[in-house]
Amino acid sequence: MPSITISKNLSDINIIDLLTETNLVSLKSKARRLIEQNSISLNQKKVKSTEQLIIVNDLNNKSLVLQKGKKVFLKVNFE
Repeated sequence: MPSITISKNLSDINIIDLLTETNLVSLKSKARRLIEQNSISLNQKKVKSTEQLIIVNDLNNKSLVLQKGKKVFLKVNFE
């Protein structure tokens, strides 16, 4: 699985900002549309809202897994 490391403070990161910052999605409008179509998962749980914030409980050993569709996975590590 491909991975990326982000050196950003975890407080107040919106799911849309995370998707665009990791280049999983190129545009914020496309990220919103994919979330509304239930095509985005965070740690194997569907993202239900475009306003969802990433919190410390979402992390497993300072990392999380984003999924777009059925085949595109990305592991995101936080420093």
